[in-house]
Amino acid sequence: MFCCALLLSACGKNIEKQIEEDLVTITTDPKLQFSSNPYVNITNNKKSYDDIVRHGEPALPYLVQTLKASENNGLKEWVMAYACMDILGEKNPVKEWATGKEWLNSYELGK
Repeated sequence: MFCCALLLSACGKNIEKQIEEDLVTITTDPKLQFSSNPYVNITNNKKSYDDIVRHGEPALPYLVQTLKASENNGLKEWVMAYACMDILGEKNPVKEWATGKEWLNSYELGK
């Protein structure tokens, strides 16, 4: 039993590490440093974004918790919220939002 719990914990840390690496790729693209449209960062780094979403529902707790813990409300938070929205699909209770923190607040009210 302990072995299974340890394995699940290690998998979770691995997902978190991969998500963070992909977020860094998306949010630090030097070609897009002057872009004010966060969706451009996603489309120009589609593989990294798709890798985040491909983790599916196991990625949600990490994304939501990281978004909640962030003191910022910028590009990274917007990308995390958008990834949550894509992972949730039809289960996403938030229909309109402009910032990552706005999505998070609405999501927590709608759960």
